[in-house]
Amino acid sequence: MNKRMNDQDDMQGNKQKESNKKTDSLNKTDSFAAEPGAGQGIEAEYQELVNQINTIQQELEMLNSQRNELERSIELLGFIISKHKKGESGETKIKDDTLIPIASGIYAKASQIDTSKLFVNVGKKVMVKKSPEETLELLKKRRQEFEGYEERLKDFYNSLANQLNEIENLMRQQNV
Repeated sequence: MNKRMNDQDDMQGNKQKESNKKTDSLNKTDSFAAEPGAGQGIEAEYQELVNQINTIQQELEMLNSQRNELERSIELLGFIISKHKKGESGETKIKDDTLIPIASGIYAKASQIDTSKLFVNVGKKVMVKKSPEETLELLKKRRQEFEGYEERLKDFYNSLANQLNEIENLMRQQNV
């Protein structure tokens, strides 16, 4: 039990460190982009902003895919919760034949699935049992965190786009 708690703490600490690295990276990039002419030619600065914008666009596309997967998971878990029926042994089971998504467009037909406890990966190959309701709350919390990060990334993207427009105007004025 203590190992699981320590691993959970490690996982949360690692997630926080990873989040801090991304934030630090965004802040460093933002401070660079906010200092026009910091030892570079305007063309080099323009190209650097274009590269940063392209990188952020790729990350936003990846986030969109991850958000869709998270939404599907929340929807599936809501379905599982709605299908709960008490079995004879007191275990919660889905009694109807149900299609369980395996991958995109691929399903397995299943019946008599015990959904009273779900196994949640908390990192470092450690799984903990949680009720469907607890798992749903966990996914909703992840969605909120995800949306916050996505919003910050979009704000940063817009900031870079504005800086790029300013440089384009400056380049037009200087006929570069």
